[in-house]
Amino acid sequence: MMKNKYSKWLLVVVICMDVAIGGYMYYSSIAIGGTSDNGMWKANYKKTLMKQLADGLDMFNKSLVARSR
Repeated sequence: MMKNKYSKWLLVVVICMDVAIGGYMYYSSIAIGGTSDNGMWKANYKKTLMKQLADGLDMFNKSLVARSR
């Protein structure tokens, strides 16, 4: 009985860690930031979800046009 209880908690912990790591990897793939060597400026760029959807639809439409030719 105790083994089953601990395995359920282990499963919950593993799932939570997977979600956290996946969220971090997703965020780090769409966000770029940096500072200059002398620290005078800082730049941040973050791709928005709407921009990603628009890019995906544009690529899909181009592939449909290419297939129809």
